[in-house]
Amino acid sequence: MSAEAGPSRQPRIRSRAKQNPIDSDEESDTIVVSTTSTSSPSTSASCCSYASGTSFTPSRARIEILDQRDQKNYDLWSQQLLMIFDALDATQVVVNGYKPPITASPAEQAHHKHIETESLLLIQVVSQQIMQQIGRHRSAHKIWQYLRKTYYKDSPLSFVHEIHAFNSLSSTLDTSQSITDCIDRNVRIEELVTAERRRRSNKQ
Repeated sequence: MSAEAGPSRQPRIRSRAKQNPIDSDEESDTIVVSTTSTSSPSTSASCCSYASGTSFTPSRARIEILDQRDQKNYDLWSQQLLMIFDALDATQVVVNGYKPPITASPAEQAHHKHIETESLLLIQVVSQQIMQQIGRHRSAHKIWQYLRKTYYKDSPLSFVHEIHAFNSLSSTLDTSQSITDCIDRNVRIEELVTAERRRRSNKQ
């Protein structure tokens, strides 16, 4: 080859990425619910995320699937979801059925709608058999009530759920009710919790 010829060209070798096929036949007892938003807010802004228009959600949550064939896992399943609902600020909506009053601002109405949408992760963590049962319900609160009525068992962990639901009442005040009605409602719930405590102590 003469000196005037252009530089020699090196052959290009295309590298292929290693493929890691996933066996579709493998099943897991748990499901990873991804609730990561496309633009995750910083830690300092997470406490006021709703005010800035973005929602604070857990990045990933590993929850056991509630299965009709294994009804014993309802207590653990519900406790896992309660922790997530607390992070989503959705406990009042899902557990207690809170709805904003008629006088609520458009921002409050939109916030409530957003919480209801986030709460529908319920349908991702139940088995297909249970999904067929709850399919007729159109809100996370009604689904929660149905599952609790169907699978709730009298156990110490279930009693923790009662205390949690009672303590969460103070976080939201329905402005459409008078303060007297709100107090009466809380007193009735406290009486029920107290009666449950006495019943359990008498059993021991």
